[in-house]
Amino acid sequence: MPAWPDPLRQLFARVAARRQALAIGRGAVIALVASLPMLVARLMGVWPSVTVLVVTAVALVVACALAVWRSRVALDVLAAAIEARTPVAKNLLVTAAELATRPSPIRADVREVVLRDAADVAARIDAPALFPARRVVLTLAAVSALWIALFVTDARWMARARDLV
Repeated sequence: MPAWPDPLRQLFARVAARRQALAIGRGAVIALVASLPMLVARLMGVWPSVTVLVVTAVALVVACALAVWRSRVALDVLAAAIEARTPVAKNLLVTAAELATRPSPIRADVREVVLRDAADVAARIDAPALFPARRVVLTLAAVSALWIALFVTDARWMARARDLV
């Protein structure tokens, strides 16, 4: 059996890493949004700052760890995800992944042609274009800015503002 071509290995590694990074970003957004009510409670004097920081840190670690765990997928699932986002592959990546993960009675010359064609397609695929990070990065930046703004707001200032009303 011929070796797995470098362009295929590199494409799958890049896509898996990118999907994992996007999952971590989404997990961080979920954890920060979930901790926003605690920040509001801190402003009302219900929660101390240290508790809010610790609980948020734990939520971030758990959410990001779960995101990493859930982002790991089999090679054929990854190939299908790539092919669903690009018309260039034409089922070559899924076929190559099946040849790599499942034993089949296919002739060696046919296997080599499939892997060669899949490697040619893989060399032309741009992982960042298939799995863009812009939305996740912007959402994470906005939620982080909101979280920081609420955290640095002085609770005594909020108490004085409540007393004036």
